Amino acid sequence: HRKGLGILVNKWDLMPDKDTNTPRDYAKDIRDRLQTLSYVPIQFISATTGQRVGKVLELATTIGDERKKRISTSKLNEVVQAAFAAHHPPTYRGAAVRIKFATQVRTEPPTFAFFANHPKGVGDSYKRYLENKVRAAFGFEGVPMGIVIRQK
Repeated sequence: HRKGLGILVNKWDLMPDKDTNTPRDYAKDIRDRLQTLSYVPIQFISATTGQRVGKVLELATTIGDERKKRISTSKLNEVVQAAFAAHHPPTYRGAAVRIKFATQVRTEPPTFAFFANHPKGVGDSYKRYLENKVRAAFGFEGVPMGIVIRQK
């Protein structure tokens, strides 16, 4: 539904044999199972003992702020051009696909328009690549992101 998302793992107080790496290992296991939701933060809580329950509201507020975030076109284009230079999309019908520029067209959820000479030549895998580069540069933790490729 294009809403912000956080994963809460309850009953953490009942977890036997915890050490410093246990939350990291469980988070990795969850991320392996939910591969397309790699941007979602994971919080380990215990409602019975109140352990980290106060951080839930903090997490929800952070995700809400991330949904409203707006990126300037110039900063976005710096990231996009660096990503494009590092890894070009495949050719489309023998022609090189070029991404001319990008802009954020809306917030809540953040949606980005990328303008290319051959929009049909930009496949889903390259869209995911662009999304990951934008996330790495600007965050958007817990927020789904829309990527639209348009004709330039």
